Amino acid sequence: MAQQYPEPPLHRKSRRTPKWAFFTTLLDEEWLSSLLAGHSDRVAPEVLHKMIPGTPEASQIGHAEDWGPAPDMRGFVDRAKELATVRGWVLDGRCRLAAVLGMGGIGKTALAARIAQDVAPNFQRVYWRSLRDSPSVSEWVAGAVRFLSDQQIVPPDGEAGRLEVLLRLLRERPSMLILDLQAIGDGRHQSCLLLTSRESPPEFVLLDDNAARVFQLGGFEVDGGRALLTGKRLLGNADEWAGLVQRFAGNALALKVVSESIREVFGGELSVFLNEPNSPTVFGGIRRLLDEQFNRSSTVEQKVLLILAVEREPVSVAHLLAILRPDYGGGAVLEAVEALRRRSLVERGDAAGAAAITLQSVALEYVTDRLVEHVAEEIARGRPQRLAELPLIRAQAKDHVRRTQERLIGVAILQRMNAQRGRAGTQQALLRLLDDWRARAADEQACGPGNVVNLLRLLRGDLCGLDLSRLAIRHAYLAEVDAQDARLVDAHLVDSVLAESFDYPCSVALNGNGELLAIGTSTGQVCLWHLADRTLLWAVQGHTGIVWSLALATDGRLLASAGLDGAVRVWARDSGRLLATLQGHTGPAWGVAMSA
Repeated sequence: MAQQYPEPPLHRKSRRTPKWAFFTTLLDEEWLSSLLAGHSDRVAPEVLHKMIPGTPEASQIGHAEDWGPAPDMRGFVDRAKELATVRGWVLDGRCRLAAVLGMGGIGKTALAARIAQDVAPNFQRVYWRSLRDSPSVSEWVAGAVRFLSDQQIVPPDGEAGRLEVLLRLLRERPSMLILDLQAIGDGRHQSCLLLTSRESPPEFVLLDDNAARVFQLGGFEVDGGRALLTGKRLLGNADEWAGLVQRFAGNALALKVVSESIREVFGGELSVFLNEPNSPTVFGGIRRLLDEQFNRSSTVEQKVLLILAVEREPVSVAHLLAILRPDYGGGAVLEAVEALRRRSLVERGDAAGAAAITLQSVALEYVTDRLVEHVAEEIARGRPQRLAELPLIRAQAKDHVRRTQERLIGVAILQRMNAQRGRAGTQQALLRLLDDWRARAADEQACGPGNVVNLLRLLRGDLCGLDLSRLAIRHAYLAEVDAQDARLVDAHLVDSVLAESFDYPCSVALNGNGELLAIGTSTGQVCLWHLADRTLLWAVQGHTGIVWSLALATDGRLLASAGLDGAVRVWARDSGRLLATLQGHTGPAWGVAMSA
C-alpha cells in the first residue's frame, strides 16, 4: 500500500503571490526532452524508474481532477462577458498562460473556479491549489507529484529531487505541470495555466502575446451588483443602486460586507446609507469596512474569527464547538457562525468530509494582521489578553499548518516588536511575561506561557538556559529544539510536542585514567561512553527509577549503579551484561562506591 501524505498547505494570498489552477494535456516530447537533458546529472533514469513502480501506460490513464480548496460556486452570478473571454483563451491551443488580475475581493478566485469547472472535461488532469499562505515551490511540487502518481510515490527531499520526479511523471503520463512561468509561456505544449493575482507577474513581459494573456478584472456593473445582493432585502431605486455599486467600484467582497451593515444599521435603506457623510468607499475602505464588522461583532464572533485565522484550514463546526464550549454554549457558537457567514466573512469549506467553515481570503489576511498587531502591542505593554486566550501556534497541528502559523503569525509578531525595541528588548519583554505568569495559578496562565515559549524559540533558535519552572506550557513545539540547562521544575506541559521523553543525566562517574564516562539518567538508564571519540559503548535499562549514583572500578572492568528503586547492580564493562543485583535496602539507594 502506498504511503499517504497530507495535501500541501492552503496558503495566504498576498499582493505578490498568485493563485494557480492547472489544466494539463498531452506532453510535448521535444520540449520535455530538452528540460530533462538539463537535469540528467541530478537523478539517474534507473533511479527514477525505481521511484515510479508500476506506472501505467498513457492509454490506461483516465480523467482525474483534484480541486483542493476550490470555492463553492453556488452563489456565482453575472460575469458572462468575462467568462466567455477567458474561457476562450484557456481552450485556445496557442494560449499557454492566462492571468486574471484585480484588487482583493473583486472576485478573481470565483471567476477562475467557474472557468475551471466549465473547461475541465477538455483536459485529462485538473489540479487546483490555493497559495494564500505563500508555500515554497517544493511543497507545491510535492503535492503535484502525489496527484500525478495516484499517491504511489513518496516525494523525495529537496526541491531539485522533487522537480526531477515531477518531470519524469510528466514524461511517463500524458500530462504536464510546470512551475516556471516563462517555461510555460515559451514551451511548445497544449496545456494552459490559469492564475489569479493582484499584480501581473514580472515574467509576463518576456512572453509572446499569443502565449500569455492578461485579463484585468473589474467590478460588477449595476445589474450584476444587484444580482449579487439578492436576498439582502435592500430598498432603493435604480439611481441609488447605481450609486451603491459605483461607490464600491463593484467590488464583490465590499458590496457583500457593506450590505449587511445597510440592512442592520440603516434598515436596508440605500438612500439613508448613501447620504451618511462618514460612509466608506472601496478605495482604502475595505479595511475600514472590516474594522467596522469586527468591532461590532460579539465576543464569541470575534473568537470564531481569531480561531479561524490561527487554524488557516477549514475547521469543522464540531471542532469549533470543542474549542469554545468551555466558555460558550453550542447555540451561541452556531449563531455566531451563521452571523459571520451572513456578513460574508466566513465561507463554506470541507474538512475530512465534514461540513466546515473558513475565512474568506481577504478576511483571513485582515484578521491575521489584526491579531499580529494586537498581540505585539500587548507584549509591549506587558498586559497580555489575546496572547493568553488562544494558542497562536498549535504544536500538534499538521507540520505545514504549524510552519505557516510560525511564519505568518509568530515571526510577524517578532518582526513588529524587533522594529520597535530591538531583538534584546523583545526578549526581555517576553521573559518578563513568563516571570509574571509564574506567580499565578495554572488556569490563570492559560495559553500565555506556551505562546511565549514558541515566540522565544523562533526569536532565539533555542531555549538554552531559560527558566521555565512553575509554568503551565500549552501548545509548545519543543521537538528539535536545543534546551540545555533549561529549568522545568514543577512545569506542566499540555498539548505540547517533544522530540522524545525527557531523559536527563542524574549521576556520572569517570574511571581512573579518564577514558570512560558512566551516566545514570532520570528514567533509570545506565550508559557507558568512550570519551576520546565520544562513542556510546552501551546503554541498558538498569533501574525502574532515577539512577542516583555510579562507581567505576579502577581498572574499568566493572560498573556499579544505585537507584531510586533501592537496588544496587553490577555491570560488565565490555558488554553491559548484568553481573549481580544487590538487594536489601528498605528505601532508595542514594550512593555506591567500589574499593580499589
